[in-house]
Amino acid sequence: QHDTRINGKALFEGPWATAAQSLFRERMLRYTGDLPSATCYECWVEQARIVDDPPKSYALRDDQVLQMCPECKDIVAPAYIRKTYQPAVEQLLTHLMIGLGLMPQGVRAIQPGVVWRLGTTQLRPGQLQTWYFARTLHDLAVAQALRDHLQGEGLLHDAVIMTTSETPLPAFSPLAGAQVRSLPTVGRLGQSAFEFFDHRLKTTGAQVVAAVGVAEVIHRAAEHVLE
Repeated sequence: QHDTRINGKALFEGPWATAAQSLFRERMLRYTGDLPSATCYECWVEQARIVDDPPKSYALRDDQVLQMCPECKDIVAPAYIRKTYQPAVEQLLTHLMIGLGLMPQGVRAIQPGVVWRLGTTQLRPGQLQTWYFARTLHDLAVAQALRDHLQGEGLLHDAVIMTTSETPLPAFSPLAGAQVRSLPTVGRLGQSAFEFFDHRLKTTGAQVVAAVGVAEVIHRAAEHVLE
């Protein structure tokens, strides 16, 4: 996605709110500024201007703003409706590297802002595993460029590609047949590190989540926010 800004309403209300709090806690979302207007909090139709210096008669709290809607007129709304945030992908990369036991400084961008090579670990004596993290794998150009890179490295069927993109990828994807795994299938977001499931680290091939629990709902929500 070219514009990765996320409106505060999507993070503080609705199904992604719990996941967003986990992301804020781990500093994976950064504040990027205020919008001059936002969808009216009353009618959800009109674009309503945010009043930067509202009259004191409204007695707004610090967590409220005043909107001027063409239809609803003056509306008091939560302040977060005008705030925007962006994923701090470098923080996610650091969490992944620490979880894999790798030095965060060793990460290497393959496609800047989209694909990174995390490094190589030894799962068991004599068995090495190379790890990648990628976003927007449904973009065929991104997927094809990564496939070309992996072929050049001789890792097309051996490297594990972790992603925030929805999986499985379609059959026509250039990465069909590669070891592409969504983050919830290999671990969970922990404090200061991504906590990998040991049995998943040692398993090759495609992986799916057999059952959906509360924790997975949170991580799938986080997956969409970060994508």
